[in-house]
Amino acid sequence: MRDNERFIIDLNKKRETAWQQLYEEFYPALCTYVAKLTHENVGVEDIVQECMIGLWDSSLQFPNVKSLAGWLYKAVYNRALNMIRDRDNARRLLGNYTSEISYTEEMAIDLAIEESVIAKFRSVLSELSDQQRGLESPGDRTAIGSFRKYSENAEKAGLCLSP
Repeated sequence: MRDNERFIIDLNKKRETAWQQLYEEFYPALCTYVAKLTHENVGVEDIVQECMIGLWDSSLQFPNVKSLAGWLYKAVYNRALNMIRDRDNARRLLGNYTSEISYTEEMAIDLAIEESVIAKFRSVLSELSDQQRGLESPGDRTAIGSFRKYSENAEKAGLCLSP
């Protein structure tokens, strides 16, 4: 059993024995508390360790064990809430991102075919004479706009764009 007054004095003076005692007595309980708050085991120890390091790096002085315990629990509580917020934001952003880029297989095949047709058309155009190449060049750089311009040019040249 520790002498609370001696423990607090030594802790405030950053004595290693007091810090070892702090870890032995508070670390497991704080980890359990954070795990209950976050409903996860991932990152729990990191949160507690960051708070312990923050305490070590600070110039805080505690009058008694109760105020120390209160500070530790409040610190891990705040960090746990930050972790929950960051995790939820990351999930939300990832969900938005994947929903924006989720192409169906059919859409992907259509885009591949379109690119193939455009590449074939460019190849055919490069083989035309200068007079035949006097067709207007596609100005619209969107995929659909480019395809329409190539389609118009193909029709003018008497070509079929079927793959």
